[in-house]
Amino acid sequence: SSVLRRASVASRARDVTASRPDRDRVTQQALELILFSRVALESKLREASNGSNIVPKTVFLETLGLICNKIDWEGLMQILFDLGPEVDYQNFFDAIRVRWMYINPEQAAALADVLLHGELGLQDIGDLFNCRKAQFLGIEQCSFNRLDNSVKLLLPKITERQLQGLQRLLGLAGQVGPSEFVHRLMLFAPPLHLPRDWMPEALMQLGELLRAWAGVDGTHETVYKFFTEHQEVGKSTLDLPQTTEALVRVLSSEKLAGHALPTQLLRQGPNGTTEVDSARVGELVEALDSNDNRTVTYFELVRALGPGPGEPEVQLELRQLIEDHRTLMGTGTSAFAHRLFVYRDLLLQGCELMDAEQSGWIEPEVFVEVTKAVGELLVRPVSEAEARALRGILGADKLHYAAALRSFEVRFERTSHEGAARDGLAGPAWSPS
Repeated sequence: SSVLRRASVASRARDVTASRPDRDRVTQQALELILFSRVALESKLREASNGSNIVPKTVFLETLGLICNKIDWEGLMQILFDLGPEVDYQNFFDAIRVRWMYINPEQAAALADVLLHGELGLQDIGDLFNCRKAQFLGIEQCSFNRLDNSVKLLLPKITERQLQGLQRLLGLAGQVGPSEFVHRLMLFAPPLHLPRDWMPEALMQLGELLRAWAGVDGTHETVYKFFTEHQEVGKSTLDLPQTTEALVRVLSSEKLAGHALPTQLLRQGPNGTTEVDSARVGELVEALDSNDNRTVTYFELVRALGPGPGEPEVQLELRQLIEDHRTLMGTGTSAFAHRLFVYRDLLLQGCELMDAEQSGWIEPEVFVEVTKAVGELLVRPVSEAEARALRGILGADKLHYAAALRSFEVRFERTSHEGAARDGLAGPAWSPS
């Protein structure tokens, strides 16, 4: 039945995502230890590195054991990240991210994360979102419906209150087309890190050319056609060589005759002719594989190409919410979520003092004031931009402060660490502006 198929797809997607070690309980505890000890770790490592950010791997591991506890840090690091002989400890610490799952934008980010890393093919997506299929410009398209059930399958811990907020955020109150759903969701996806200076411009031009090849403006329709024409029967994804070969074929096709191809993806052929450089295309394709499993999925390619000219514009309210989310949920010790997590016990005490009726609920503005008071107490004042962003994120509904302060996740974002070690980083391909 469709219900069983949807449940099976969601379970597989969750399993693939949860198999990443940053979700493991032991790893969570180890990352929390590093977060709480970061100042002491940085001080010790700075001494060992003579003021630089680079230390030998052996020194890094010894320092972790000395300050954070004598656990098997070497074995743990092999799970998190295969450290080289030298470690840039600042980049490593900045790859540890705190997520505040109480707020709707983080639920949207979590949903995007599962879909990006869940290795879902087109049939899987159709089953999961209970698509009603129709013909549109010669391309099979569907209308997503009953998305609340699909989201519950993908995010089983989500509460009804969070689900309602997520539905408002992503426009899921009723039926919604794939383009609009994907367009909104990818605004909350993790940034795509591109390791070469030439890649952002090449990727932007590639998106324009793929849309011209597909004959449509929407990214969903474009990627749908790309996969249906190049994916092997019975396969749900394309591996890296298949994706590279397919893109070379598209760029060399008669449909794009007369279109200017990205110079970054060209090379000199025999007799002075110009041809598509498959090695360069392959390098770009490898950068799109955000979870390093040697495949490219529908959502990975959609995220990489960004919205097309035919996508609906992001509403001003949503654009502001995304900016507020980025203000609060950055990386490093300055990230607001990091500070909330580290000082959550003090925040809880402050909220309890302000909750005269002991109801467990307070107004959002009261939470903001408690946060500012704790910041002043610890000489880590909350900036006006952070206070404004916090108000925007929390909205007008009362806050269940105990639940809010229990809903943190600590994770190691491998792509952030790997990308930070490279030159020519790019920001997210999808942008609200």
